[in-house]
Amino acid sequence: MITKPHVQTQRDDRSERGSRRISRASLIALSIVILLAGILDASAQALEDFGYNRIEAKGGRPLLIILTEFAGSPALRDNAASYFGALAFNTFAPASNPSLKTYYTEISNGRFFWERAGVGVVGPYSFTKDDIGTETDGKLTRITLALKAAANDGFDFAQFDENGDQTITTSELGILIIDNLPWKNGPALVGANRASDPACFKLDGSKTNLCLQGVVAGQDASFMTLAHELLHSLGITAAGDIYGSNDNSQGYTTMGATIYNNVDDRRTYHLDPFHKMQLGWVEPKMHSVHVPGTETIGAAQLVQDDQPVILYSPFDLHEFFMLEYRTTTAAGGAGYDADLPSNGLVIWHVRVDDNKVPVNIPSLVSATYLDPAVFILGAPNMARGHGTAWTVGDSFLVKYQIIPYPLTWLSGVSTGVKIKVGATGDAGSKLTVWWGNFSETPPPPKKKIVYYSQNYYTGAVGQFDENGNHQTLSSFTAGAWTHVVSDAGGIFYYNRGTGMAMLASVDAMGNHKVLRGFPPGYFGTGWTHIVSYRGYLFFYNSGNGAAAIGTISANGFHQYKSYAPYSFGTGWTHIVSTQNGLLFYSKYNGAGAVGDWQYIYTSPCAGCFQAISEVRFKQLSGFQAGSFTTGWTSIVETGNGVLFYRLADGLNVMVDIDTKGGVSTRSGTVQYLKAGYTAVVAAGDDILFYDAATGNAALAGVVKFSPWVIFSQVGTLSIRQEFPAYFSPGWSDLVVTADPPTL
Repeated sequence: MITKPHVQTQRDDRSERGSRRISRASLIALSIVILLAGILDASAQALEDFGYNRIEAKGGRPLLIILTEFAGSPALRDNAASYFGALAFNTFAPASNPSLKTYYTEISNGRFFWERAGVGVVGPYSFTKDDIGTETDGKLTRITLALKAAANDGFDFAQFDENGDQTITTSELGILIIDNLPWKNGPALVGANRASDPACFKLDGSKTNLCLQGVVAGQDASFMTLAHELLHSLGITAAGDIYGSNDNSQGYTTMGATIYNNVDDRRTYHLDPFHKMQLGWVEPKMHSVHVPGTETIGAAQLVQDDQPVILYSPFDLHEFFMLEYRTTTAAGGAGYDADLPSNGLVIWHVRVDDNKVPVNIPSLVSATYLDPAVFILGAPNMARGHGTAWTVGDSFLVKYQIIPYPLTWLSGVSTGVKIKVGATGDAGSKLTVWWGNFSETPPPPKKKIVYYSQNYYTGAVGQFDENGNHQTLSSFTAGAWTHVVSDAGGIFYYNRGTGMAMLASVDAMGNHKVLRGFPPGYFGTGWTHIVSYRGYLFFYNSGNGAAAIGTISANGFHQYKSYAPYSFGTGWTHIVSTQNGLLFYSKYNGAGAVGDWQYIYTSPCAGCFQAISEVRFKQLSGFQAGSFTTGWTSIVETGNGVLFYRLADGLNVMVDIDTKGGVSTRSGTVQYLKAGYTAVVAAGDDILFYDAATGNAALAGVVKFSPWVIFSQVGTLSIRQEFPAYFSPGWSDLVVTADPPTL
């Protein structure tokens, strides 16, 4: 009895020592985890590690425009002073009639702009070509001549001596010299940024010393050339010219190639996020590329809400990737990104030296050239400096896309990380992206809803996100159409009075684009129903029973079969494409029928593959008057049964149609919803009920099997959320973008 506690005490002591040993090991492992997490964690870095605010450019900076005219060249335009004054200093100028002041205000998020230096524009001053020499070590005599001419004309440079050192530098005063010298015997299109020759000099009879770097541009130069060269005046060195040997990243950054053959080219697009960051105009969100994550990125033209993303490895901060969202269709407009080549996610690859200046890397087109290491990785194959932005997929049917190529360092070593480009939000203003080791199969495509008003000839495109929130992606204007049909070939618009039509597409970002117009008479008049079923369009006239079957594309309409009047019964009010057949229904007498396509194959030549030469309608079943309840106003294939809805009283029921044309009502699914919904559309699992008179709407779904769902509720319709007066009233047609055709 006495020894037992003693023995037990020894055992407890050994156990405690063991616990201490385990705890120490655990602490060591935990310390390693914490250390590794600290290394990989984005918060361990500062934006300055990537060159943030390396170039000081904040607030307003005076800009003097000096007009110069050289004898023997085409004269300056008559209104040169007012023209270039407006081009530089107009406030709130739209991209369609741009100004440098407004452009810089937008791309800097309101942190920098050019303002008039005194009167803003001086001259023109006349010279001859003999007055100037050739360029010497990046310096131009003509800049010196222009500055002296302005001073002799009474321009007071001393007023811009901010620090009182009697020296005027480019950080105190910007210079833009416009001339009329032709380029390659053509218009005066080129621009350059150079120091004066000598680089510093005193004005005659003055103590003021000018050490100014100026832009020299032809009077016909593009707007983007002027914007580009003025960025050099802010301190972006020649290394910032990222067009390299092959016009790399052209159209995606002001620092790309900007000389165009058009006189007075006024296209506009934004500066790249790397140089915006260097100027202190954006604060990117930093993330280790080794830690999977997600961010929502605002469009570049959104002031203070356009934060790009930096993906980096903490083991080498010299090289990193930047993700930015560029679009011309964001809510509020494209702004000065109006002439962006493509919409979507733009991936930038950057490598800098210890001073955060881009390094040079071997060109891909010539062994004798070097290119700056700031370039886009374009779709569809991550091409260096070329390609397009990455959208949410190759067609409007894809919810998102996983870019199939991992991010790879310049050394050729893969990060193993891929980018997943998601859907847009806030009416196209924001884009969600993920990064990580994605190997799973993407989910089903996210369908979009196309809204059209026959009264106002306008339309919109929207979708519901995973949380049931509706997002308006775009809006558009259209002609007068009596039918809007979603087909695998696109959105088909038809006017039954004229026989004219239009085919449009909806891309991954929700943009509506017209593919082709069809003149009056191209299609027959009088069709009351047009339905897309299994890749073919079915045209029907309820007045005389005529019909036709064919396919539509941007190349035209191909008819596979036509039916004379009274080939079909008259008076059908609904013809609905379902998974297992084409359903006919009359709301007046409750009659119905179900049919399918029958394909006729022929071989165009001996030994050739057979092709479909004719598509016929084959009736599978018929239902006499009274077989169905009368009065149904909406019949919709949901992908999980066919939904019947009656506007007058809100009656709803779910129905199944089998492959033989049989129709059966699901037990326990009869219920009453709100009355008055004029349209019902199914976009995947989302079913939208809409009232054109009030804008009221509801989002519903068909209940799926789950251990937490009462079995009797499976297969019924369930309202998830109601939207009182949420939508604009007046939409007459609602259709959902189509799945690919299946035969």
